[in-house]
Amino acid sequence: MQIEEAFRDAKSSRFGWAMEAACTARPGRVEVMVLLAALASLLILMVGISAEGAGLHRKYQANTISTRRVLALTTLGRLVLLHELAAAMESWAEFPVPPALLR
Repeated sequence: MQIEEAFRDAKSSRFGWAMEAACTARPGRVEVMVLLAALASLLILMVGISAEGAGLHRKYQANTISTRRVLALTTLGRLVLLHELAAAMESWAEFPVPPALLR
């Protein structure tokens, strides 16, 4: 069952990496996209493991259960990355873009 869910997550725009939008039939490109999806999944898993180890998981769960894992590590990793990206974009907005870069 996990293998089928992994393929669904890689292909579906609703559940995962939206590889269905690539519209390619060339085997080389498909192999590269699958490799990139696997590396991105590994990165998200590693961020989730690190976040749980640092105790950040309590910030993202909706309840106070502390005896078992409430969020999947991949979900936690995705939430942490999205939160950090949003925070970085807010800090970037504080600094004006130099006019020379707008040309």
